[in-house]
Amino acid sequence: WTVARGEASSWQILPDRLECTITQSGPHWILSKSPIEGDFVIEAKIGPTPGDGGGILFSVNSDWSYGYLLVVDSTTSLYRVSGSDRKLVTSWPLTEQSSGSNLVRVVKKGTTYRVEVGGRVLSTITNPGGDRTAKPQPTEPDGGYWGFEFDSEGKHTVSNMRGFAIPRAKFLSTNPVVEVGPKG
Repeated sequence: WTVARGEASSWQILPDRLECTITQSGPHWILSKSPIEGDFVIEAKIGPTPGDGGGILFSVNSDWSYGYLLVVDSTTSLYRVSGSDRKLVTSWPLTEQSSGSNLVRVVKKGTTYRVEVGGRVLSTITNPGGDRTAKPQPTEPDGGYWGFEFDSEGKHTVSNMRGFAIPRAKFLSTNPVVEVGPKG
């Protein structure tokens, strides 16, 4: 893990969890040492409850200037992070079955992300960073670093965290199921 924003002394990296004790409000980021390339799954228990404004960072680029932040609170909000700015992409209300649960999961396949809270699919969103009117369309990050952010004062805990790549199918010209079309 690498502390990317905030005081490094705020973070404790323990064998079974991460702890962040914040004495002065502000962004405190911790990111994976290496990126996940391509499609992925990221999941963690954020606690003690998700209502403290903490969240999962994902698809963060190598200089940490771009990525996404999923914040689980009374609503779940997805932000595009660019430098120190956050732009709300969308938000979803939590259902009674999902609220209070601290298990959060993000699955990326292609340019689509599936968001799960409490073991329930909350929503899917395609190309969240793109301006649908832009020509040409911006490209979605193909993987990136992942981690966690907390802003508010107090002690925050992340456990059962894991991130892994989803193997992509290989399309071969010798595949008997997929017919190769004519060139041109």
